[in-house]
Amino acid sequence: MKDKYGDEARLKHILESIENIFLFLNNIKLEELAENREKRNAIIYEFIIIGEASKHVSDKLKSKYPKAAWKMAYNTRNKLVHEYPHIQAEILFKAAVK
Repeated sequence: MKDKYGDEARLKHILESIENIFLFLNNIKLEELAENREKRNAIIYEFIIIGEASKHVSDKLKSKYPKAAWKMAYNTRNKLVHEYPHIQAEILFKAAVK
């Protein structure tokens, strides 16, 4: 089945989500993130988009860029979606600034 968005759109989604995460974390400290549920949820949502878009990038493109963490992005998405009660602000913060 052909992806209805295609690689170019998926990569654009990934880049926009990365930009949004940096925007949400601009001048914020870990303690502030821990207290701000709205920002945490916004960051989680952007990581979910990155993971979902990464999964749907074509195998051809993935093989062209094997050093990209395609599988890790999707696995992170799965953790965020399925293990939501265990998400800690510190982990989000570290993942975003890594």
